[in-house]
Amino acid sequence: TITVTTTDGGFTASSAITVQGISVTGVQVAPLTATLNVGETRTLTPTVAPANATNQAVSWESDRTDIAQVDAAGTVTAVAPGSATITVTTTDGGFTASSAITVQGISVTGVQVAPLTATLSIGVTRTLYPTVTPANATNQAVSWASDHPNIAQVDAAGIVTAMAPGSATITVTTADGGFTASSAITVQGIPVLGVNITPSMVTLQINESRQLNAIVDPSDATYKAVYWYSNNPSIAAVDRNGLVTGLQVGTTQILAQTQDNNFTATAIVEIVAPQDLESKTAENIFIYPNPANSSIRVKGLSAPSYTISVYNLQGIKLITEEIRYETNYTLNIDPLPYGSYFLSVATNKEIRMIHFSKLTR
Repeated sequence: TITVTTTDGGFTASSAITVQGISVTGVQVAPLTATLNVGETRTLTPTVAPANATNQAVSWESDRTDIAQVDAAGTVTAVAPGSATITVTTTDGGFTASSAITVQGISVTGVQVAPLTATLSIGVTRTLYPTVTPANATNQAVSWASDHPNIAQVDAAGIVTAMAPGSATITVTTADGGFTASSAITVQGIPVLGVNITPSMVTLQINESRQLNAIVDPSDATYKAVYWYSNNPSIAAVDRNGLVTGLQVGTTQILAQTQDNNFTATAIVEIVAPQDLESKTAENIFIYPNPANSSIRVKGLSAPSYTISVYNLQGIKLITEEIRYETNYTLNIDPLPYGSYFLSVATNKEIRMIHFSKLTR
């Protein structure tokens, strides 16, 4: 209010004056666009027009706070890859301006895998571990592939399963950038641990054949092939499948050797003349005690002379004694170690094989 007063008499009069502020006419923002990596910040600057506008106050807002957030000072924080619009609004007049914000993820620059090599047995699994660089790369996704899935398969989690003997390369590939790393996988077969022959003792006539079977341990060993051979092919021959054929009277060993680890098993094969077979299989000769400690008694001897021999399970002759005109005979086995053996009682016409066990030495 403006008041005028007279000097003479002090008379007054007043005028009401209203002073208006300078109104806002618009606003701009800088920069109009910006590209940020996840985690980065950038401050936007508003410019209110006119520059001398009385009320310079503004507010800020993001249309995608999951991608970019903005505070009251106009500082933008990149949250996740994508696009967002940041809008500034004047308090006086509600004028607006916007900045387009693009948020980029942190790019992958490489990948490694551990272990670089692994050796597995069939059926065994192993997890491979990828390391994406940098550690804070936005997209850590990877995929896995095997160049020989018939040998080693790999799933989406990097778990390798050994399928068959051989070598395979497992490759991990990043979704961002297609970077790769590889692990060399060697798959071993299940090894052979031993072999047995059934039957372990065979009696044949001349020109008679009998099939022997090699039982490989374990039953699921990868390489179960065996080689067959005879220690004396003139007495008994064996083919590649274990079929034994008697050729002349006598005793020999048939051996089966595994191709994997070279384990060997032995069968004792006796070849008799056709007329001797009935005598050989008769139960007229027997031994006791069985099992035995230091000696065994052989009973039922009726021929003028015998050759008594002891073989181990590998067909190696350990004891041989010639006896004449005995019906009962005591054989000293005290030198033998604990184990299983075969006793051979032979004349010039017949052979009888008896299995026995030695308990102590």
